[in-house]
Amino acid sequence: ASAAFIKGSLDFFPGVPLQSYIEGINLFFAGSAVYTVLAVFAAYEIVEDAKLSGREAPPAKLVEQALYLLGSVFFLLGTAEFTPPAESSAEDAAVSVSVLS
Repeated sequence: ASAAFIKGSLDFFPGVPLQSYIEGINLFFAGSAVYTVLAVFAAYEIVEDAKLSGREAPPAKLVEQALYLLGSVFFLLGTAEFTPPAESSAEDAAVSVSVLS
């Protein structure tokens, strides 16, 4: 997921072709989705470990994981909102890229 973010960030530099820009957004979206799934799994793991040990899950760990999950979801939604519409023409998307640069 980290490699997807690094490669995707290189596609946001001004002057990159539109196809590379869209590829960068897709890589960011995939990386965000992976981080979101990992955050859900980590929260599940905290709860299951507590059940197996017969103790309550540590509240600090649950809050930390909930915030991590919330941040991952916001990042995922923000990346989705930043994606140009599929039905827009290449010219419209190129204008969007030039405005963002």
